[in-house]
Amino acid sequence: MSGDKESIDFIENSICEIESKNTLILYEISNAVIAIELMKKLNENNQLNGNVSLAKLNSISSKWNFTNSVRSLIESKNSESNDSSIIFGPFLISSDIRNFDLVIYLGQCLSLNLTLNCNNLLEIDINNKKKRSIISSKELRKRVSKIEKFKENCCALIGIIFTNPLPNVDDFSAQSKRFAKKLKKKVYFISLVQTLDEYKLGNFGQLNAFVVVNSCWCSSVLNSLNYCYPVLNWTEFEIAAGLKRNYGGVVWNEETPQANDSDSDEIELNPSSCQLIETEIFNQNKWFGLQVDSGSKEASLIKSGQKGIASYYENEDHF
Repeated sequence: MSGDKESIDFIENSICEIESKNTLILYEISNAVIAIELMKKLNENNQLNGNVSLAKLNSISSKWNFTNSVRSLIESKNSESNDSSIIFGPFLISSDIRNFDLVIYLGQCLSLNLTLNCNNLLEIDINNKKKRSIISSKELRKRVSKIEKFKENCCALIGIIFTNPLPNVDDFSAQSKRFAKKLKKKVYFISLVQTLDEYKLGNFGQLNAFVVVNSCWCSSVLNSLNYCYPVLNWTEFEIAAGLKRNYGGVVWNEETPQANDSDSDEIELNPSSCQLIETEIFNQNKWFGLQVDSGSKEASLIKSGQKGIASYYENEDHF
């Protein structure tokens, strides 16, 4: 409890000078208890400047196991009292996210969907006792620069990464081929079910860009990546291909003629062409990492290594 009190005091100090007419508080699920206690304390001390609301949790999963206090946050979109609420990721909010002057997020905000759609976002990292202001327009410019980089001729070989099982993989594969043809790029399909990071992308050094396809609403994997080549989500891939999309509060390709996904003159999808198999470009990589035939050869004897520090080993000649 003392840890929760310290966290609440830190949050209070972080927001005490903020003046906003309409504020929304979001949180990591692990910080739900702290969010509830914070609202109670703010109400008791009359520290709420303007309208401050705490987002509810959408009861999308009956497997959630929370304490009684946190269960008070869980509501169903189907209930009569919440017909006007909006589903935003795991939350139920009273109106569109852009209608709030300020969104306060308790935790580390890795959600690309959130950072691009808030007018003003204040991230309060409770564990590390840090706060950070995130401006959506600045974050959007970063994403746009990656889209433009993706469209350049130097990104001729792109990898479509499926990070979790999807029921419509074939549809995504077919659309990827059509988009790649339009952008004059060659596409390869990759399955990385586990966590995606820069090191795993580095295993495909022959590719110049990537598109991450998953069922997660937040696209947090993209916000956590710091890679030398552009890595887009599916919506950004559609924008690069010229499709009209509303992204980051901006309507893209509004005046561009929209292509028909069912055009008969597009690439015909061969089921075997979507299989995740070895291709010539990856066979060029002769580095295979650890040997897979471990134990087939007699183990070598262990030898004593060098002693001391690198600049002056004990068992070597010195001049």
